[in-house]
Amino acid sequence: MPPSERPIYLDHNATTPLLPEVVDATLQYLREQFGNPSSSHPWGRRARAAVDAAREQVAALGVAYAIASTTLEQRARHLSELRDRLWALLAAGIEGLKKNGHDTEQLPNTLSVRFPRVRGTVLLDAASEIAASTGSACHEGHERASDVILATGLSANDALETVRLSVGVTTTIEEVESAASALVGAWSSLASAGGTP
Repeated sequence: MPPSERPIYLDHNATTPLLPEVVDATLQYLREQFGNPSSSHPWGRRARAAVDAAREQVAALGVAYAIASTTLEQRARHLSELRDRLWALLAAGIEGLKKNGHDTEQLPNTLSVRFPRVRGTVLLDAASEIAASTGSACHEGHERASDVILATGLSANDALETVRLSVGVTTTIEEVESAASALVGAWSSLASAGGTP
């Protein structure tokens, strides 16, 4: 499959893949362990036991909650390391790159950056091996800065140059390095051609 068909996913703030452990725990109830938990037959009793166990583990998100509660700090550190590595690689390759937001008070997985002289949508189109989001909203073919980004104090132009890159627990360091390389390459080509209006 070409990279543009399976791009590096850096849009975890929008939606994120389920952990394999959560999928495995859920699939058994979709394939083999189905049943009406209100019924007294064996299928129902097994379903009732599963519902009761899930309620004890926070409203049917039991496996996800158990994983998160035991690995939260470790995962936050890992996500921060990926985010910081991505920033370092981008900043080393793009003169004038700016980080949006506070330097230390930030989500561990999120990097919001402004690519000078290049609109975020154009950059992501040029770096088709990356799946990420911009700081803009597109309505009926007209791009405009998002109200949320503008509320942070950025100008409309700065907001349109913004890309939000968000890593997840399944993101690898190799993906971060490849994504940075692709973004630097795409930005360099666009900027050397005069940027985008």
